[in-house]
Amino acid sequence: RPRSVLRFASERPANYGPRLHELTREFYTPNELHYVRNHAPVPRVDPEDFVFTVKANPAIGLRGGEFSLKDLKQKFEQHAVSSTLQCAGGRQEDFVVPDRPLYVEAKWREEAWGTAKWRGPKIRDILMSLGLDMNAMALGEKETCAKYLNAVAMDCSETGKPYASFIPFGKVVDPLGDAIIAVEMN
Repeated sequence: RPRSVLRFASERPANYGPRLHELTREFYTPNELHYVRNHAPVPRVDPEDFVFTVKANPAIGLRGGEFSLKDLKQKFEQHAVSSTLQCAGGRQEDFVVPDRPLYVEAKWREEAWGTAKWRGPKIRDILMSLGLDMNAMALGEKETCAKYLNAVAMDCSETGKPYASFIPFGKVVDPLGDAIIAVEMN
């Protein structure tokens, strides 16, 4: 798609998304039009060298492990999850007025959202392969051993601290849940 269909909120770091008329043409946002939001430079990662690491937690019976991208795609059943993502900073420009400037790097309009079909293994399957009895937890036969699952990113803030996110552990335990490690988009 031509660059003219994208609006760049900033080029370094890369923050861009499609103009609204492009975003609403299809239910799923094409990969090349899905918004991109970065706070810092994006790490360059060779898919052949990528390693997904799970840290051991002996207190709950979790062995540590490392999985290549190939492992994630071939060793575990793949699940599809359709999801709409939106940047928390969406529509920032609507809040900028002469007596209240907004001092953030990217000034989003309406383009900071997109819908995609993600595919990958369930996190519960990965944790089961490392020793957690997720089925017993789901049935209430074993106490759920954690409140949250913490995910640490490869990229870092300007202070050198890695970005991180967390989800309630109950989403991971649920056999009908949709907590996956996305390895494919659309």
